[in-house]
Amino acid sequence: MDSVRNGIREKVEMDCSDIPDIVPYMAVTGAFRAKKTILKGIKRLRIKESDRAEAIKQMLTKLGGNVTLEEDTITIEYIDKVADDIVLTSSGDHRMAMAAVLCAAATGREIELDNIDCLDKSFPEFRKVLLKEMTV
Repeated sequence: MDSVRNGIREKVEMDCSDIPDIVPYMAVTGAFRAKKTILKGIKRLRIKESDRAEAIKQMLTKLGGNVTLEEDTITIEYIDKVADDIVLTSSGDHRMAMAAVLCAAATGREIELDNIDCLDKSFPEFRKVLLKEMTV
């Protein structure tokens, strides 16, 4: 088991071949919960609604992260200093839009997102649920 210091793991490494749809969320979570996150088996991400592997890299880089993308592996370094004035793109992909919302939760900052309508594909009520949770 990896060591954990102050709630931050030293390293998380996982084969994601059978779970491509949750990789965007794992990547965002890893960026804030591990010094290094290595997600393998990700080449299927390139043929989803967007090139999710590239979209993850761009999203985390805009947050201030250091991300290395190879053909079948993405490596994410811990983000300890978040960029100012964050503007993200959903790439027209419902999972990347939800990952952007997770970025806002992880950073505690408002994040501008270009398109949230793509959420209607998998979770049309997402905005209502999110707004309800924010007002509780």
